[in-house]
Formats: sequence, C-alpha cells, structure tokens
Amino acid sequence: MKRLPGLVLTLGVICFMIGVSRPVILEYFGPNSSGFRLIQDNPTQWQFGNLMMGLGSILAASGAVLYFFTLRQNIDSKPLLIIAITCALSLTLAATYWMLVSYNRIVQSSLNTPKGIRLAEWTWPAFNILMPLGIVLLGYIIFLRLSKWAGMLIIAIELVSVVTQYVMMKDIIPGTHFLPLSIAGITLLLGGGRRNKPNAVTLTSASQ
Repeated sequence: MKRLPGLVLTLGVICFMIGVSRPVILEYFGPNSSGFRLIQDNPTQWQFGNLMMGLGSILAASGAVLYFFTLRQNIDSKPLLIIAITCALSLTLAATYWMLVSYNRIVQSSLNTPKGIRLAEWTWPAFNILMPLGIVLLGYIIFLRLSKWAGMLIIAIELVSVVTQYVMMKDIIPGTHFLPLSIAGITLLLGGGRRNKPNAVTLTSASQ
C-alpha cells in the first residue's frame, strides 16, 4: 500500500502522455493547424486523446492525495501538514479543471454547435497557479521525506519551465507539468512511505 501513491501517480502521467501524443492533438495545437475541420476528420482520435488526458490528470492528482493520506499517520509537524494539505488541494482543483476542459473538447467534437460546461475566464490563470504550486509543494515534501535530490529536481524543473514559458510566450503548456510529476511518481514508487532521518535541521526546528 505504501507504493500505491507512486503507482497511481505514474499511471496518471503515462495516461496523459498517451493522450497528448495523439497525432491529431499535436497537429491541432501546432502552427499549421486546420482548426475544427481537423477534429471533424479525426473525431475518435481526438476524443480518445482528450479522454486519456483527463483521466491522466485525475490519476496524477489522486496519487498525490493518496500520498497525503500515507503521510498523515506520521506527520510530526504542523507546518508540514499544512503544506501537504495545500499540495493535495491544489493538484485536485487543477485536475478537476483539466477534466472539465477534456470533457468540453470531447462534447464539442461531436456537435455542430460547440457546447459543454461553461468555464469562467479566471479558471485558466487559476490552473496555471494551482498546478505549479501543487507540484512545487510535492517536490518539497519529497525533499523532506524521501529524496533531497529528487525533491530539488522536481522543484527546479517546474519553476524553470513555468518561468521560461511565461517570459517567452506569456502562457504555459500543460503537458510540461508532467515531467516533474513523472519524477515524483517514480520517486514515490521506489521510496514507498519511508522517511529519511533528519539531518542538521528539521522543518519543526526551522519553524521555531
């Protein structure tokens, strides 16, 4: 059971990558896209790709939530508990948003008039805040509990990726989040629920 969070998180990353790698998905969001006509010509592939991306996001968030529940039994510091709860909530809300996006894309591909669940304009910026926040906090927890190198790598990749994309494009490609998440999944899968012995400074002593 201790390795279940890593297994679920890794499975979520795999599902998302299967979905985003569909040719119709890549072409639709590429520079030479023919738009809705491309979807009409490849409805099954489009629906499958978005289904896998929605499923992958939910599984990835579920893995983080499961890890929170395994931690809850032996968390010995209130700050770490708050960080873990914030991480789980951030990734869950971000995954819920992406599931709704995937649902809308699937529904709209089979109708002449686009319909679906109306999402407010602020939900996309909120997703771009919640997803990196959840990943960075997950990396920090892994840094404290499992592997310092993996934790630092997760945090560094996510922050560099987000900042670079925003500076260059004023936008963030959702698929780039799944590289640090894949590292987190593998680390959780290999590390299980073990806890590193504290070195010189613990989170509790640092907060005093």
